[in-house]
Amino acid sequence: MEEGPRPDCTVADLHRHLLSEVATDKFPISRLKSDPSGRSSTTNPGGGAKLKQPGGFRRAFLRDEAEKRGVGLADMPISWLRDLKVDLRRLSRLGYFHNVFGMTFNEDSGQCQELQAGGTLGTVSTVLLLLKSFVGTGILFLPGAMSQGGWCFSGVLLFCVGLASAVCIRLLMECVDKTGSSSFAGIGRRAIGSAGDYAVQVSLVLSQFGTCIAYMIFIARLLSKLFGWSLAQVLLGQVIVLVPMNWIRKLEKLEFPTLVADALIIFGLGAAIMYFGEALHDGDRPEVPDFKPATCGLFIGTAVFTFEGIPYLLPIRASMQKPEQFARIFQPVFAFVLLFFLFFGLCGYLTYGDAVQPVVLENLPQNNALVTYVKVS
Repeated sequence: MEEGPRPDCTVADLHRHLLSEVATDKFPISRLKSDPSGRSSTTNPGGGAKLKQPGGFRRAFLRDEAEKRGVGLADMPISWLRDLKVDLRRLSRLGYFHNVFGMTFNEDSGQCQELQAGGTLGTVSTVLLLLKSFVGTGILFLPGAMSQGGWCFSGVLLFCVGLASAVCIRLLMECVDKTGSSSFAGIGRRAIGSAGDYAVQVSLVLSQFGTCIAYMIFIARLLSKLFGWSLAQVLLGQVIVLVPMNWIRKLEKLEFPTLVADALIIFGLGAAIMYFGEALHDGDRPEVPDFKPATCGLFIGTAVFTFEGIPYLLPIRASMQKPEQFARIFQPVFAFVLLFFLFFGLCGYLTYGDAVQPVVLENLPQNNALVTYVKVS
């Protein structure tokens, strides 16, 4: 007896047959559209190519069983003959997938895809969050740090660090577009697997831990001088306030606090610049060197610390109503931030020279109500 083909050869032959039907468009999907009812005059509409469509095997089995029992095509339910995508299109246009499953149906490919979660931040809110993420306590250390490197060296280095940050941010946005992930951990996971996920998470925790500790120490020392409180009391008070705020998972929930913080920052920095101008106008301008090779390395850490807002960019982008417009909004905001950093740092250093304090607020007139308000803000 002749030996039949092996099972694997049979499967391969069937697969080649299905592919050939699709390649030659022998049974195009549009054939059913010629009949308004969606019925076909053949007993196996679409042939093998139809079997590869969603529900194709089930419809073919039901038709075959009906034909064995003498049921004609005209008496069969329309769902046995019509492509499943026809019904899915109707549900999609009614918003069924979007409202019930949070998914979207692609009518061309017949695939359901998960919707990207959007936020509620508009253009103004995004600008305010970007300003708040970059303009913080670090700017108050710039004049004192520039005294360690000289005005020319410090200005050029700060500008170069800003350009390097801008390039890294552009590459970060390209990674977001190519990977489809809106988080640092997701990009690391797509790049090198779980090891990348853990490495990114640890890096973010360590970097933000250092930044947050620096903020807390700065605030504790400032308030202890103003009100005579102990450092332990101020630190405990900060923990009580900050821990509940860390439970907030969406940045759009912090829109109002961000607006208040931006207003206080503008007030404080504006008052400081006013005092810089008065000191330059009324007093003698101190001599400041352009380069200090012995201590210039101390400025590098402060320059990097100044651009502390990079870890907040992806959460801000994910919270926008239209994340695709993030680059258009971010570019002018970051250019303004970089130029303002240069302006504020150089003004403070040129005003007080080598007498500038590590925190420039200490150079402002003490026992002054406005200065007290500036420090609190």
